[in-house]
Amino acid sequence: MISVFVFCVLISLTYQAQVSEHAFKLSIEEEDCIIETKIDRNTVIADKYSSQTKKDRLLNEYLGCYANKLSDAGKLHFTKNTVLKTKAFKPGWLSSDIVQKTFYKSEIHPDTIFFITHPDKKYPGSGAKTLIDYELGEQNFSNGKWIAYRDSSMKFMIGFKEAKLLHEAHFNAFVDNGAYIFPILSIMIEGSNNGKQFKKLNEAHFPSLEKTDVVRENKSFSCTLPSQEAYKYYRFTLLNLKKLPKWHPGKGTPAWIFVDELFLN
Repeated sequence: MISVFVFCVLISLTYQAQVSEHAFKLSIEEEDCIIETKIDRNTVIADKYSSQTKKDRLLNEYLGCYANKLSDAGKLHFTKNTVLKTKAFKPGWLSSDIVQKTFYKSEIHPDTIFFITHPDKKYPGSGAKTLIDYELGEQNFSNGKWIAYRDSSMKFMIGFKEAKLLHEAHFNAFVDNGAYIFPILSIMIEGSNNGKQFKKLNEAHFPSLEKTDVVRENKSFSCTLPSQEAYKYYRFTLLNLKKLPKWHPGKGTPAWIFVDELFLN
């Protein structure tokens, strides 16, 4: 029987536990998983009220059990962007590769979206609406769900019928340095109420890759908006690496950036 070992606990689970002065009351799902995984009840209680992430196999089997029961009961909710990593084990066998899934929270959907600079002709996706269709492209960057830029920075605009206050923007991107696809270097967000005059709201910068890095994964890039002003239009500029480093086979040429989704909160 293959058991799934969930070791990246960045997940917010909805639960009904109440703490009294004399005892810790756990939900039915929690009690069932304690019995099924044979984990010590005190270990569960200690972890429940701890802010530290533990890499204990039995504890993570319990958390996987708990997540499954909550999901089956319709009680599993994500309160923030979450990365879930799983690994399979079987006695006498080598463990499996890590499988990673990213879950995004998105509370705001724009009324309009359009490109200012157009993506490369090889990777246009389904147009600008690809960024807000809530369909992640996974790790196949040729499946038509990714938008890619190489020779220019990525620029696009979103609009709302009424001014909308934004607090953060998250981009799901793909990085594969073997395929010349590097991380986004920066995200700049500007706001406007007439679509002509824009005010810079914030700019987030991200590190590039080093020679020793071997990366092929989906990555999240975020930019917060400290401004308390609401705008009808928001303009985004995503910068790619203009010259690949000397250690890379494509040295001196521009790096690709691949983006498939924008999440707003």
